[in-house]
Amino acid sequence: MPDLFFLHLLLLTSLLYSQAPHSKADEALINKVCGATPDAVRCSLCIRSHPNGYSADGKALARIFSDCAQSDTAQLRDTIFTLATRAPDENSKAALTSCEDKVVSAWTYYFVLQVNLDNASYDEALKTIRENIGPKINECRPDGKLPREVLTGVAYVNTDLIILVSIIGQIR
Repeated sequence: MPDLFFLHLLLLTSLLYSQAPHSKADEALINKVCGATPDAVRCSLCIRSHPNGYSADGKALARIFSDCAQSDTAQLRDTIFTLATRAPDENSKAALTSCEDKVVSAWTYYFVLQVNLDNASYDEALKTIRENIGPKINECRPDGKLPREVLTGVAYVNTDLIILVSIIGQIR
């Protein structure tokens, strides 16, 4: 087992040192855009973790963050699915399955959002978030009877959407 640890450590070290140096202008743009969002740390981590994060312009930063939000939404969907398969009774399973359907629907709207971002149709992108993705995600918490993991995931995705709206607002 220790050999596996050292192998992972070696791989991580080589990845860190193989990264190309980043220019201060790239760092400045990320700091500026993410610094104006409600969660600068989450925004920065998402963008810096993307292979093109340091070379992205404002439009690409929005696209990168939408990918992170879509991934978080998919993770919420997977969590709900797992909880539904382990639900203790039919009422709980039905509530979770209904919530999962809404999250899947929201998740599919990310493709519309990303096309809008790619085409610099920022008003349409904001409309997609406000009228489709956000409301569908929030339908999962009307009565608070869902498990804590679902409510926490919904709150997390909502924060992603707030960050994304902030980024789009800065670049439009």
